[in-house]
Amino acid sequence: MLLWEGFQSHNIKMQNKGAQHHSVHIAIPVFNELDCLPKTMACLSMQRDASFQVWICLNEPPHTKSSHPEIHQANTQTRHWLEKTSFPFPVEIVDALDDPEVNGVGMARNLLATLIYETNREGITLCLDADTLIPDNYIACVRQAFNTFTDAVALAAPYYHPVPENRVTARQLLRYEIYMRLYQLGLWSIGSPYAYLAIGSAMSYRNRAWKQVRGIPARTAGEDFYFLQKLRKMGDIIRWIPVRVSPSARISDRVSFGTGTLLKERDLTLQKTRFPFFHADSFQKIGAFYSLFKQLFRSSCPLPIDAFLAEKMKGQQPFDRIRANSKTERQFASNAHQYFDALRILQFLRYDHQKTGNVYQPPVDVDSCDYELLNAYRNELFAREEAYQRKYMKHWRQRLVSGKTGEKVFLSQTIV
Repeated sequence: MLLWEGFQSHNIKMQNKGAQHHSVHIAIPVFNELDCLPKTMACLSMQRDASFQVWICLNEPPHTKSSHPEIHQANTQTRHWLEKTSFPFPVEIVDALDDPEVNGVGMARNLLATLIYETNREGITLCLDADTLIPDNYIACVRQAFNTFTDAVALAAPYYHPVPENRVTARQLLRYEIYMRLYQLGLWSIGSPYAYLAIGSAMSYRNRAWKQVRGIPARTAGEDFYFLQKLRKMGDIIRWIPVRVSPSARISDRVSFGTGTLLKERDLTLQKTRFPFFHADSFQKIGAFYSLFKQLFRSSCPLPIDAFLAEKMKGQQPFDRIRANSKTERQFASNAHQYFDALRILQFLRYDHQKTGNVYQPPVDVDSCDYELLNAYRNELFAREEAYQRKYMKHWRQRLVSGKTGEKVFLSQTIV
């Protein structure tokens, strides 16, 4: 029986092209990707590690055939291209074009995850998008990382958007990527256990971990953020490997938010509103909150996030319950991190930004500086992020060598 019983009644057609038993599976949701998918499949064809199976889910929103016939035709042409093309690896084609319930990237990813789990419960799944390019040693590096860090439940690979030729689009993309990297570096500065970025086309996971967290959220966007958050609560996430993925920087309306949707908007005011550069003071308030865990374990005390808790989270009542159910300071800290998770961190940062009006001012004017200068700043942040993540992985490797494995307490896996 499939993990998600609803899939049994779906109007889904599957075509198997040379399936074999592999421990590595590649999951690719496909929607309106006729121009992009061949390039991604070419990258897979050139992998040095050729022992893997590819799973593709063709999907589209309900009524696409009538409302956007050109997109439905492109999806049908993509299916025909897949059927007639030979690949040097087995491909499982899951045709959900006629199934209204498989609507959006979250549903498509989880459908593929379900089918893969039934095939190999102990393997690993690499998530890609149909417009993402990878180097020829990507699969080998991911496999090696999971083999090395045997207690890892998932992996968030480095990513780097290629810059489009259009300078307006390029500025939008670079500003968005700078926002994401500043956000992650801010989390690093306070030792947050959620200091990784959730990019759907750059994440991988152990199949058994997917089962334990009850799957990928069935969302039309943001499924990667919520899925990795669930995984982080059950174990640790590999933060760095010596290769990076290259997600597409193309305008798209495939999801309700994200890079492609953002690039459709020509007004940078939207970016400033939706993706502000959070001020260091906002991150430091969370860091100060972390530093009070020892005192909070003993009794309630004033917290730098009290206003947010009072307005959004029923005050400190959740921590009263956590205290009552925690036998040690270490257990309390772990449970507190599980409660004040990646979503609540982001909610607090937005709340504090709205209340104070404070924003971080980068050393370059991202709205008007020279394009090359803006790209150089992006590269600087990428290098800083890489240095931090390599440090994290070095620390993790040292724990493995010393035999200090199996520690699930968040603070034991957090370094600054």
